[in-house]
Amino acid sequence: MSEQWYCPNCGLVEGEEECAVCEAELIHPSLIPPFFLAMQKEIQTLTGALHTMTVRFEADSQRIATLEKVAEEALKTAMRYGAIDGAHHKTWVIDQMVRTLTGDKYDEWVKEAKAGINGPNTYDYDEGIAP
Repeated sequence: MSEQWYCPNCGLVEGEEECAVCEAELIHPSLIPPFFLAMQKEIQTLTGALHTMTVRFEADSQRIATLEKVAEEALKTAMRYGAIDGAHHKTWVIDQMVRTLTGDKYDEWVKEAKAGINGPNTYDYDEGIAP
């Protein structure tokens, strides 16, 4: 087993010279601060929590990028067709934007939009007419 070196960012690691995770310069085992050895478990717990938060942040960033792309598509529909005369065409534009924004939850969204105090068909939902 090789010596455990100290990474000032990640904690004890096996190897020499450079941390494989953060690329920090490692400290020789003889120079490891005594407080670090006493706090090793807590540091590893915090390092694990930081890793988890980083993974979540990356996943959230991907979700945000996807939502931005979907919103952009809905706005393109509004820009392309929104100025066409006729309420039935504007209704179609709104429906197309809703379809883009809701994706595979469109039917569920329509069902919820139609429901009200008088049951599941309290309100009408019109898909409009394509221009």
